[in-house]
Amino acid sequence: MITNQITQYLGPEGEWTAVLSFGPRSVDGPVSIMVSPTDPEQPPHGGLSSVALREIDIRAAIKAREPRTSGSAAGRWRMEQNRIREARQLFESEGVTDHYLTALSQLYLSAVARGEHRPLRWLADRTGRTYSTVKSHLWQATRRGILERSSGRAGGALTEKGKALARRNAWPGGGEDDEE
Repeated sequence: MITNQITQYLGPEGEWTAVLSFGPRSVDGPVSIMVSPTDPEQPPHGGLSSVALREIDIRAAIKAREPRTSGSAAGRWRMEQNRIREARQLFESEGVTDHYLTALSQLYLSAVARGEHRPLRWLADRTGRTYSTVKSHLWQATRRGILERSSGRAGGALTEKGKALARRNAWPGGGEDDEE
């Protein structure tokens, strides 16, 4: 018996919909996942890809089910999905600009703050870039004075320059979660 369903949108434009279904006693994960085109009348060209499937965030779905935080977890998940989409679009349209590096840095810091086990791998999977590319781009963010990193540790913080760029990005809340 299915008692709860969480919906996630996958792909750069949210062209796929994943419905994660949870049973009455499933606390460790969903009992099923169904992925279908968001617009069944016009399915995405090329079909479902492994990149889109890797966007399914089971951990976020489990957190969204928690009664105390369901609204805020779902809101944070949606905001993060928008940030991932924005970072992809910035890279594809402008290349490695300060705005793109700021967006990538914010996603990285958010993943670290959330306790993501492998934040660089997570970021690579979500942005469709390789691990080494993400690592190189974060290094560039550090060199350009956007991201301040802790030596030998995951995490860091946006610099003043990074915070100013974050405020100019088109995301709701700009750089608000950088100081967590």
